[in-house]
Amino acid sequence: MSKPNLIIDVLPSLNGKAYYLPLGPKSSNDIERLKIALRLKITNDDPDHDPITIVGITFSFPGTDLGIRTMFKEQKYIDPEGGELALGETATWSNGSVCLVDTTNGCPGEEKRFNQVYLDTPAPEEIKINVHCEEFTEPASKTVDLIPWEDPTGDGPLILPFAANNLDDDEYIVTSARHWYNGGSNGTQIFAHDMSIQAQVDNEWTSVRAGSDPDNLANEDIRVFGRPIRAMADGEVFKVEDIFADNPYGTELTDSTYGTKLRLGKIW
Repeated sequence: MSKPNLIIDVLPSLNGKAYYLPLGPKSSNDIERLKIALRLKITNDDPDHDPITIVGITFSFPGTDLGIRTMFKEQKYIDPEGGELALGETATWSNGSVCLVDTTNGCPGEEKRFNQVYLDTPAPEEIKINVHCEEFTEPASKTVDLIPWEDPTGDGPLILPFAANNLDDDEYIVTSARHWYNGGSNGTQIFAHDMSIQAQVDNEWTSVRAGSDPDNLANEDIRVFGRPIRAMADGEVFKVEDIFADNPYGTELTDSTYGTKLRLGKIW
């Protein structure tokens, strides 16, 4: 067969163009880089093939020598697992981190794979997404322009949510944006940035307060817990809910409505 008839929707995007995230250099001597993390909604729109099974996804960058990036080869890295789509059904996939073994207690480092794409600037003008399917000789493809994400205020970068005078002299704000594939609500978590407060203890960076019992940690033992949170941009808060229990450290509540919820009506 030739290629399957699939509808491929790409997020995050604006006017049909996919966003990439510009990254600041580690130092004045380092080159600026960028990160590409995409969530795909893939719909079977092929009445002659019901079902269709997705077996792989690749990225390429037309007009460059960057080559082809293989994103995954196992159907467990897609929702629904197995990659089988009935006519009209939609699969969700994102190029987040994956673990090559099944585990409930964290993923061993040697089994982790990071599918997020990091490139040196300047950014390629386009990205081509290829969805490979069982029994088809060619993939379904979609090529979209790449554009940089810009802050929603138009006033420059957003500020950090912690003020310097709320940190101890040895503490730093540490961020991470390597999330698991399809993490949270079918992939939206791959666009998030986790932020913690850490200090260097015995030459190791840690988010745990000094003097805490490592075998019996509580929320209060984590440096970020209880810190004032600052607005990252001017805006309007129209609803705050503070009626839920805190999520205990190291566990997950069965009720997902925990912690303080704050909703922004506008950012300017």
